[in-house]
Amino acid sequence: MSVIAVAAPREHLERSRPLSPRFCEHCGSTLVRITVDTRTLATCSRCGHIAFHNPTVVAVTVLVDRDAHGSDGVWLIRRGIEPFRGSWALPGGYVDAGEHPHDAARRECMEEVLCDVRIGTLLGVHHAKFNGDDGVVVIAYAGTPLSTPRVGAEVVEVRRFPLSLRPSLAFDTHEAALAQWQALS
Repeated sequence: MSVIAVAAPREHLERSRPLSPRFCEHCGSTLVRITVDTRTLATCSRCGHIAFHNPTVVAVTVLVDRDAHGSDGVWLIRRGIEPFRGSWALPGGYVDAGEHPHDAARRECMEEVLCDVRIGTLLGVHHAKFNGDDGVVVIAYAGTPLSTPRVGAEVVEVRRFPLSLRPSLAFDTHEAALAQWQALS
């Protein structure tokens, strides 16, 4: 077993727990399901607090640079954690509370590919759902590395691929972000 599998970060473990609370976060009473307009919402049976389930926000970067021959290449990471451990993806991760997604994209590149990046154009906003979770909103940016990317935390490999020879990506949202970058270039 690899160290990466054993040493999963605490925040990853906390986000993995079930997202459907049974009790009110304000008074501790049992939550019941009520329909408001066309939506079914978990609501406290005593104080009426609505326990909204919001999607997790993620920022990713299509990290592209140009080689000496003028060809664009994209830097990809091979994931060292679930979901899709061992698959190729764009560098990215969770946006922290109070953090601008632009800053999160830059921070995640620092953590995963150990280099500062210039975050550029907003490429798009995507939504995905996995196994009954509350969904993920993926905010994708274009970016340029300011030094050579290297393997960082939660990553087992970093590699630059010519766009025409790149592997498939783990997430459809990452494929869509890369397609948006290509459409703008």
